[in-house]
Amino acid sequence: MNPITLALDYSDIEQARNVLTKTKEHIGMIKIGLELWTNYGPQSLELGKEFDLPIFLDLKLHDIPNTVEKTVEVITKKFSSYNIKYLSVHALGCKAMLTTAVRAARDTGTEIAAVTFLTSLDYEDLRWLGYRDTRINIQTVDLAIRAQKAGVKAFICSAQNCKLMRKHLDDGGARVTLITPGIRLNDIKDDQKRTTGVEEAIKTGSDHLVVGRPITLSDDPESTAKLFADLASRFVR
Repeated sequence: MNPITLALDYSDIEQARNVLTKTKEHIGMIKIGLELWTNYGPQSLELGKEFDLPIFLDLKLHDIPNTVEKTVEVITKKFSSYNIKYLSVHALGCKAMLTTAVRAARDTGTEIAAVTFLTSLDYEDLRWLGYRDTRINIQTVDLAIRAQKAGVKAFICSAQNCKLMRKHLDDGGARVTLITPGIRLNDIKDDQKRTTGVEEAIKTGSDHLVVGRPITLSDDPESTAKLFADLASRFVR
């Protein structure tokens, strides 16, 4: 399995199609986020079919339980012919929202993936939010444990949290899925404050490594995607 997930963070679908044409041989999944979805809606899902790649639909749903439940039902039923492997919601939506989201997605082929704390946040942001304990790794795991009790089996977190997530969430062989944004080849962080290299991410337990701008803004997206894929292949068990 190729763990590299390409984040198509574009507002122009032709830009997304162009980079996929160059990189499709070196990625295992595509992430469609709010930019493409807002501009093109379901049309953006055609990219998965066109390039025969599963989709991580990263909409980060966060609303009252009924609204999220109905939205998940629409996405998983109306677009069931698309290979939407993961659909993201915010773990901070709390128990009722998570429970209804998981229930609505059951037996559809789409798994609910809960966002813990965005990789653009650090301990200073937690302090701003009013957390007394600003150890973001502890808060991430605590939130994930609560979401797991609500039925969630896939989580989106910084790769820096993976080792601790594995320690506390994997139980008796019931291994959770960890999706990690902020994967980099170097120390350039842009607005991602908690970034991680490919080797560390895989060795600490990441299943899907989300890579966006390092590939999409590269002068040579194909070569860069291949570099990420080759690096990953060295460490995937």
